[in-house]
Amino acid sequence: MIRDRRVASILLVLATAAPVSAADAERGRRIYEQCSACHVLDEDRNVFGPHLKGIIGRRAGSLPDYAYSDAMRAAGEAGLVWEEQALRDFLYSPKKKVP
Repeated sequence: MIRDRRVASILLVLATAAPVSAADAERGRRIYEQCSACHVLDEDRNVFGPHLKGIIGRRAGSLPDYAYSDAMRAAGEAGLVWEEQALRDFLYSPKKKVP
């Protein structure tokens, strides 16, 4: 269940911007639930993983109050910024995107 109205609003806009099948909506729900198990999506609060609030445009490994792996910090220092394609690549194969 989506708890944050801002996230729900964004999802609604995306859903109405282009035709979305029931399978796409279900996949989106599953991804949201998987991410929110380890990451806070709408607050500046870290849990098991770093928070994802404002992730788009953020340099990888750059939150000052989270203990990133050496590999994630190095990826950010080398120029990895979380944009749509970079996130897609990372979610598809994290170890390939950030060895």
